[in-house]
Amino acid sequence: MSNLFKTNLYLKTFGFFKIPLIFYVNPKVILLNNEEIKVAIPLNRRTRNHYGSMYFGALAVGADISVGLLPCL
Repeated sequence: MSNLFKTNLYLKTFGFFKIPLIFYVNPKVILLNNEEIKVAIPLNRRTRNHYGSMYFGALAVGADISVGLLPCL
């Protein structure tokens, strides 16, 4: 199993049991190395507000995941 697959599986499991908003928003780690982390959050019915932009809570989830995964490397 690749490191990216393990990270995404860990993220889904952690979100399901500890922080349900992470599981609900369904973020995916696209790039993971020692210098940068890229997280993608789909813009769908769950994350889009009535103006067509992303909810602040979904943006905060992406920011927290990208910063929180850095020490786990």
